[in-house]
Amino acid sequence: MPKRTVEDWRFRIIDAKLNLLLKQGAREMSALQDLEAQVRATVGVQESVVVLLQGLKEALDEAILNGDPVKLEEIRDLLATKTQELSDAAVAAGGSGG
Repeated sequence: MPKRTVEDWRFRIIDAKLNLLLKQGAREMSALQDLEAQVRATVGVQESVVVLLQGLKEALDEAILNGDPVKLEEIRDLLATKTQELSDAAVAAGGSGG
């Protein structure tokens, strides 16, 4: 077996450090991709909530304009249901949920 030189050992140390850096970079890249997916999901949820609230406001405006108490009760019940669903989703996602 050939005798190892100082340069050989230095090369092995440098190689080992580079491998550690590559592994760390891969882990950080994975974490970054996970974070990006969470941000995209959050944006999607926020957009959905905005659409929901806009729809509820339009339905409420129409019911008030038409003086429709039955429709107002339906909107109130829908709002309560959707509020609970949103709260449950926030808790499941790790938020405070209220």
